[in-house]
Amino acid sequence: MTPSVAQDEKVLRLRGVDALRFVGTHEQLALAATQLFKAVPREARSSFVRDPEVRAWLQSLEADWLTKALTPGGPSMRGLSPDDLAADVAESKVRADEILTVLRERMQDHISDFKAASALRQKLGTGATGLLTRSQAEYRIKRDIREAYRDVFEAGKRTGGNFLYATGGEQKLLERMRRDEFLYLRNFLDDIEQGKGTMPYPVRATLYGNAANEARWAGFVYSDLSPSRYLAWRLSTEPSETCGDCELLSGRLSRWANGVYSAQEIANMAIFPGSGKLECTTRCNCHLEDVLRPTGPPAGKFITGKFETLAPKSPIRHRYGKHKPRHALRREKRR
Repeated sequence: MTPSVAQDEKVLRLRGVDALRFVGTHEQLALAATQLFKAVPREARSSFVRDPEVRAWLQSLEADWLTKALTPGGPSMRGLSPDDLAADVAESKVRADEILTVLRERMQDHISDFKAASALRQKLGTGATGLLTRSQAEYRIKRDIREAYRDVFEAGKRTGGNFLYATGGEQKLLERMRRDEFLYLRNFLDDIEQGKGTMPYPVRATLYGNAANEARWAGFVYSDLSPSRYLAWRLSTEPSETCGDCELLSGRLSRWANGVYSAQEIANMAIFPGSGKLECTTRCNCHLEDVLRPTGPPAGKFITGKFETLAPKSPIRHRYGKHKPRHALRREKRR
């Protein structure tokens, strides 16, 4: 039988930390939560964390902790005054644009270099040596994409007033975002080697910079997930850049049917402007902005599920290669 914590003891422990929510600093709150788990017998910790009541309480506690940390002068704001904070937020917006611009330029350079090397290799045949290889090109491009996604995500967090680096959970979110881009990249390099594709290669290369815009807005959302924060999904001013998904998100999908969501709802939906899940994909020029909670009771329920596009896309597959089952890939890594 799995050891557990008695119900009355569990309630007392949760209430002990709850008392600090209103009077304690975020440091005291974090310390109390840590001591709470240390007090639970090691053999009972697993069942304690899996308890539905405890899980719900932890999610609420995390939001309250972040709210306290995001007060002016708090550690996530590096102790900055409101005026200095506003200046750094404005600078972070410029920095995010620069990161995306540099990624577009570097992608064009990488693709141009690989295209030239592939053409020479086909011309010279077996006598071609010292040319940029497929693996080298793929490594360099993936490196730049990883760095750009991390940097633009953190710049997005700073535009939301949070100057902490990406957490472990946020890094996993970025990894999921990059996964599809890496599959697109394999197909792109295949097309270059075989001289295929309908879109001009330089234009196609810039799409990777556009795709990273999703990470910027994800950082903005994750900068503050407190229950009292609300965001509005705003459409692009250019009608040609909107799609059915964005029109839905900017209107009737929200609880008030006006495109306003809590930050937690957007995180739950896992959808951000520029996301590849949207019908308009990387052409999206929507944005998010902080707003007040709408007046009046909401007509809909709090959103907890993932966003489902109106225009589902086929799964991204590597067109020219055979797919190995995941268990086979794991065996290769262990060798």
